[in-house]
Amino acid sequence: MIVQDLRNWASKHNVRYRALEGFWLNLKSYRIEEPEDFEELFWNYDEKYLKILIENISLHIKSLEYIDPNNKELENIEVKVRIEYRANHIGYYRIFFGVNGEIEDDIFISGWTGLRLYQTRGLLEGIKEEIETERMNGEITEREAFRLKAIIEAKKENIRKEFSHSE
Repeated sequence: MIVQDLRNWASKHNVRYRALEGFWLNLKSYRIEEPEDFEELFWNYDEKYLKILIENISLHIKSLEYIDPNNKELENIEVKVRIEYRANHIGYYRIFFGVNGEIEDDIFISGWTGLRLYQTRGLLEGIKEEIETERMNGEITEREAFRLKAIIEAKKENIRKEFSHSE
């Protein structure tokens, strides 16, 4: 196979621009149609923390049984866009082109499972601060505060270990 042919095809059909344009349209729709899911994945959304890059462009033949120059329906070109948010790999946006250059489909795939763990650790840290405030205000004893903070630290450590194994 001549790789230059794929490069020429990608240039001719302006797939880099079209893939990035498709990503932004997909992201906008996702934000409107699934606001809770969007916020969970892109917490405190700020575009300046979003990094996207085309990871690869590849030719896919869906079934080797049907390799035939006249059978274009089982061939497509995929552009895979890597998505990072706040320095975390979030997932991919994939857009599929027919060999004629027309867009056939696109999908957004979330690949980051660490967000919930990250947020839970943050919540636990907030609870520790509340415990310290209650201790300083005399609402709980120093001994109670120490015991509760130790429990929270143990939970945070378990979450950190779980997070490390999930990546």
